Amino acid sequence: MDISNYRPISLLPSFSKILEKIIFRRLIHYFDYNKILAKEQYGFRSNTSTELASYHLINRILVALNDRLLVGGIFCDLKKAFDCVDHEMANTLVVSDFSPKCLDDKVIINDISDCEF
Repeated sequence: MDISNYRPISLLPSFSKILEKIIFRRLIHYFDYNKILAKEQYGFRSNTSTELASYHLINRILVALNDRLLVGGIFCDLKKAFDCVDHEMANTLVVSDFSPKCLDDKVIINDISDCEF
């Protein structure tokens, strides 16, 4: 039985997922407590959905039309928006006053700079 034939089991993916959830919960709590996110922000929030976002949009349009107001819309596809972000600027934001004090800046910077798209 040669021990070099066996590879160690990696716990990093599990640890990373746990750490991600902890950071996510802390960020959401921080954003909610400080009222940073707009009430129209539906993504990545509990008790929200695309159906609810669509309902609110259609409702606002119908109310405006009933009030005989002119209604227009501009829709942008932001599917690859993160690819356009200047990562140096994002890192600067992370270490500035924008960064919540409940998170370690280095964890976020490493997480952002390791992303591949």
